[in-house]
Amino acid sequence: MALPEPARLAHHEAGHAVVQHWVARGRFRVTRVSLESDGINLAGSSLIEPEVNLGLYEFGLVVLAGIAAENRYFKVVSPATDEPWGAIGDIDEWLAQARSALRSYARVEIVTKNVMRRLKDFFEDQTSWSVVTELAGVLLKEGVVEGGQLRSLLERQIVIF
Repeated sequence: MALPEPARLAHHEAGHAVVQHWVARGRFRVTRVSLESDGINLAGSSLIEPEVNLGLYEFGLVVLAGIAAENRYFKVVSPATDEPWGAIGDIDEWLAQARSALRSYARVEIVTKNVMRRLKDFFEDQTSWSVVTELAGVLLKEGVVEGGQLRSLLERQIVIF
């Protein structure tokens, strides 16, 4: 499996963070977003405050946001590879939770399509997407965004709920 290019991973992680901020609606904060490399592997993470409980739909939005952000990113940049790399973990995490809660493949499929459609609309919003691209740029340059710098970036996002 090929490693993702850094810009792809940066947009993936930024997508998670921006959607986490949107879903939070002031109930919790996104605390850290990072890209980490050991010289061989490249990984990313977007962390929220501990002990946050999300409903199934919100969980789906947060977990699948990275994939949806990549889809939006690929409208501008052609993928270097069609391998899903780390997104497989996001998909597995979502499916395990959704199957447990919904107990029907048909229901899981319906909710998944609804979540992905909502994320597509969210990332088509130019304000939301500009926050993703700006955060991805900072991630590529600095590797980690947290604290006041992260809050400042995320608070630029204005979305009607």
